[in-house]
Amino acid sequence: MAKSDAANPAIGTKGKRRKHFLEQNDAMQLANSIANVQEEKAMERAEKRHQERAESTKSKSPRKSASKTRLLEIKAQIASDRAKKKKRLKAAPTNTVTEVAERDILRSGSRHLTRKNTSKKRVSFG
Repeated sequence: MAKSDAANPAIGTKGKRRKHFLEQNDAMQLANSIANVQEEKAMERAEKRHQERAESTKSKSPRKSASKTRLLEIKAQIASDRAKKKKRLKAAPTNTVTEVAERDILRSGSRHLTRKNTSKKRVSFG
């Protein structure tokens, strides 16, 4: 056995070993480091929330998605087409049956109204 083995009986022998407990300052350092890590995480979260709130106050209206903007563009196009058609129908000197039906469609807003539905048969019980 070497000189260092004789000084520490736990290394060279298979008998009883001395229990090794943490020193109080080691436990305090561990607790302190855990607390520091937790505090850093909390500060990061708080900064993120603060940035999100600052960004949300800058833009009062939320950004619209691409599909919603396309939908609004299509609706605007349909409305302008209807307005043009309505102007054209009002400006026409003569009214044919199809133009009257188109005008009725524009007024009612339904596309189910056809020429067959406009001319109804009259029945008399006399």
